[in-house]
Amino acid sequence: LIQFSSERWRARSRAGRNTGVNRPPSTRDMSNLLIDAATRLDELQAKLENAPLAVVYLGAKWARINALTREFITMEAAKFPTVRFVVLDERQCFDITNSFNVRVFPTTILLKDGSVASQVMGGDRATL
Repeated sequence: LIQFSSERWRARSRAGRNTGVNRPPSTRDMSNLLIDAATRLDELQAKLENAPLAVVYLGAKWARINALTREFITMEAAKFPTVRFVVLDERQCFDITNSFNVRVFPTTILLKDGSVASQVMGGDRATL
């Protein structure tokens, strides 16, 4: 799986395409996926209001592993339309990273009813 992802990343790079998050081609409504939607904690809380289950992904756009993990998170959002997914860049949301005590990127946080249920550091897809 890692080898396939690396090959896919290289092919996209050679083609001159952006390796950041791209919404998957789908006929589904992707309104549950918010990209770079908040820079402060209060903005994030407002976006997640009325969301019983949410996944907050904090990564660095410039890092290859983060680009691959962001793409994976985007694909997962298509599979789970009732879960709110928020994808954030670590350079733009210092308040949020400090609030959740994030020290490693990427970090994925699962929120249940506004409280942290799980926090996963790293981009291992099996763990996510």
